[in-house]
Amino acid sequence: MITLPAEFVTPSYDGRGITNLSASLVRHFGGAIATPGLDADLLDDLLAGAQRVVLLVVDAVGHDSLANALAEGGGLARLLPSGRLGELTSVFPSTTTAALTSLWTGVSPAEHGLLGYRQWLGEYGVRANMISFCPDGFEKHGRDQLLSGGLDPDTFLAVSSVAQRLSAVGVPTHNLIYGAFAKSGLSRLQARGVAETRGFVGLADLWPLLRAQMASCARGLFVAYWHVADDLQHAYGPSSEALETELDLLGRAFERAFLDRLTPAEARDTLFLLTSDHGQMAARPERVVRLTEHPELAQLLAMPSTGDSRAAYLHCRQGCVAEATAYCREHLGEAFAVLDSSEALASGLFGPLPHAPRAAQRVGDLVLCGRGGYLYWDRPRDPDSLGRHGGLAPEEQRVPLLAARL
Repeated sequence: MITLPAEFVTPSYDGRGITNLSASLVRHFGGAIATPGLDADLLDDLLAGAQRVVLLVVDAVGHDSLANALAEGGGLARLLPSGRLGELTSVFPSTTTAALTSLWTGVSPAEHGLLGYRQWLGEYGVRANMISFCPDGFEKHGRDQLLSGGLDPDTFLAVSSVAQRLSAVGVPTHNLIYGAFAKSGLSRLQARGVAETRGFVGLADLWPLLRAQMASCARGLFVAYWHVADDLQHAYGPSSEALETELDLLGRAFERAFLDRLTPAEARDTLFLLTSDHGQMAARPERVVRLTEHPELAQLLAMPSTGDSRAAYLHCRQGCVAEATAYCREHLGEAFAVLDSSEALASGLFGPLPHAPRAAQRVGDLVLCGRGGYLYWDRPRDPDSLGRHGGLAPEEQRVPLLAARL
């Protein structure tokens, strides 16, 4: 068993997390999945009888950020009289590659095997950036280099996608995503089995494209992914005016270009859902722990860390795990929860059994999970992002579930 600090929020995989949302949608349309669905009070009444489900995933918007936006009225708040705002947890690690893949598969990171922003892929002998699908540090040479090296996005994950599960029972899934991402390796991996993927330019064409998809399909799942809120928080921080403005613009566009223009036929028996893959928390320069300041620890490591700055995986040299553990707990214990990776996996922190075949290899020997906004940093250049995620802080874990029948 592992002991986590009291301020952490432990992910829910048994009824109140993002994997359970996806599992509920699979079951609603008659598909098969082992993951438990959402607890009944969260969605059952609104989901009953729905023929079309629209799922808008807004990257990196925590529960409280959306609640504050709804309190301003208008836009998305127009859904509240016929719906509700609930709360879910993200997964661990609470980062896009792991959490968005969990939404697309309905299973936890431990089960699907994509366990961090940076990941050791032993089968390819490479430490990889799993957003750009290329060797870490070689992003400037182009995205998706792993594909030319033999990684097949159709077979990389150990589990089926939500779209594949629904396709097996004759229910189509439609995917809307920013055009530059539409054919990326990560998008292809996550959206296996969709009936179609459409790329959009911005909010101006996202909503008309979504309405057109709905008009052409009387029964199905419609997934739209909006990434801009994550980018803005990285640049300006999660408490910035930029995020407030972005959520206001998103709500206005939703209201004017979607909600007000739906025909009765498009609205009938349609459930609208909004959630997020994770939240964000403020990054503070004085809370960066640099490996260069701990040369004794550096000597015990076999490679740079994988995972994320808020949830770093340390890969120790042979025979050095105990010494590295002792050093981290003595010198870094105030900044990080220092977890044995195998114990963290066994405890269910990354998700329940059965685990993906290479899950244990990919989380290394130790997990450093940031407390109080601390970051672990072993990169050549100092961090410049004002917003971070990946860990177990409430701001990272608590995400919204806005649901309403249209």
